[in-house]
Amino acid sequence: MTILTMDQRVVAFYQSLYQDLALDRDESARLRTFLLQLNAPPDKIIWLRSTAFRVACPFLTGRHDQGVQMVRLLNSMTHAIETELLQPQPPALTAAPVDTDLYTAFYRASFQQWLAGDKSSQSWFPFFQREHPPDSATLTKARFLAFKVACEFVPQDNGDGSSSSNVDQTVDLLRGVNAMVHAFEMACLQPKPFELKLSSSSSAANGGTTTSRPPALDLKSLSLSDAVQYLWKLDDNRLDPHRDYAINVQGGKKTVLEGRSSPGTLV
Repeated sequence: MTILTMDQRVVAFYQSLYQDLALDRDESARLRTFLLQLNAPPDKIIWLRSTAFRVACPFLTGRHDQGVQMVRLLNSMTHAIETELLQPQPPALTAAPVDTDLYTAFYRASFQQWLAGDKSSQSWFPFFQREHPPDSATLTKARFLAFKVACEFVPQDNGDGSSSSNVDQTVDLLRGVNAMVHAFEMACLQPKPFELKLSSSSSAANGGTTTSRPPALDLKSLSLSDAVQYLWKLDDNRLDPHRDYAINVQGGKKTVLEGRSSPGTLV
């Protein structure tokens, strides 16, 4: 029985969605179910979104139409993540419906600077948080416009239908879009209340591969050492000795010894 970590399950699932560069109704429902059953903690949400962008890059071919499809697909995936795992922050006093022309101009200028080599994005967060905060009813529109404008910057075909330079430009564009979405989410959204869900297996969130989990216990009756061991067993992403790392003790480490007796690295 193959046991996959949470990271491995996510990457494999994303790769399956990128095969045809389209997210139909069934695939969208599968994505939402996957995200819910994954039961990722709040500090994993940023990784879930950024990994969607990272895993998308090897699927780019340099074709303009394919690049546009990928941007649209990433918008759908980001929408699912935000809908299932995030919720609006308390609105700012100056929050107002999104001004389409204003936001479009901001995104266009920001992506132009990004692709020209200016990777500074310090002004993006204040735009969403203080300068022009969107109200809760138009949050989706605010994010959607970023992806819509990004499609304008997908490089055109140059005659051969495929180009490594086009791929590089599109990858750079996706990094800029990911950075923009990050600023938007940090300013306007927050994780939904999290509750750890325990089950004897997690086959649905593992793409059909069963992952054994320890049974739920009455934590009040556990000793501290037993509770720590229980949490260790729940950690899908833990590093296991001799598999993920090995400690090289060399000449030893004792408080009474002076000087350095181990010339090599510890790990």
